[in-house]
Amino acid sequence: MRFTALSLIIAIAITHSVFGTQQIPEKIIYKGDTLALLSLPFEEKLETIKNKTQIHTRLGKMCSTALYRGYTGLWKIEHGELYLIDIDICGDPDKSFLDRLFPGQQLPIKATWFTGELYIQEGKRLYYSLNPTGFGGFSDKEAVITITNGNQTDLKYFYNGPKATQTGMSSDFVAVVREVYRNIDWINIKSLSEDYKLTLVVRLNTNTPFTIKGDLQGIYRKELENVIDSLPPLQPFLIRGKTPELGYLFPIIFSQKMKDKFGKG
Repeated sequence: MRFTALSLIIAIAITHSVFGTQQIPEKIIYKGDTLALLSLPFEEKLETIKNKTQIHTRLGKMCSTALYRGYTGLWKIEHGELYLIDIDICGDPDKSFLDRLFPGQQLPIKATWFTGELYIQEGKRLYYSLNPTGFGGFSDKEAVITITNGNQTDLKYFYNGPKATQTGMSSDFVAVVREVYRNIDWINIKSLSEDYKLTLVVRLNTNTPFTIKGDLQGIYRKELENVIDSLPPLQPFLIRGKTPELGYLFPIIFSQKMKDKFGKG
């Protein structure tokens, strides 16, 4: 696969977040597809287990900063009911503890203990590191299923992201990256290097959407300040019909490669 300059920016942005480590989502089989689930239906069950170490020595303990809850579950919606198919320690299928959790019961297990909402990611993944869900990314199309004692009682669909009919500049990650780089006055910058870089933090749905991070000063910081001052307001970004604060960051690299990629000639 050809690794373009823009794809490098995306890779850096989603792996080096200033907002903390995003959590690995659960998985759910929904309408024949295995999708990311930004909900934790097992937590209510976990709270009722008094002797967790009898189930597994690591149950209830953190695996990493990306998996504070210590487990990952596979779920499914079938005939309007929520089922737990499997659950394991630290995302390792060889460390499943479903049989010990429900000894002698027919699998999969109906999640009768759970009442709440399931946030199922059906669309294209959006690149946002400040995510109000706490998980590592959400999608532009989302099914929100209400569950009551393991039974589906409601279903709503949401289309996340900026609306094309709204005024202002698109707040989409890729659109903002391109717009910032294209508005840099590359002719005014005489010295270029891969080491000359700053970080632009973008916070959506706020009055101060741009913050520059990094030690680089002089013409480089001044030019980036001029660029963000010249940009039109960012479109509001909707998540489940609301406008919470969220955002992302990406590097601004004053190099010959980036000039060749985005310069206007």
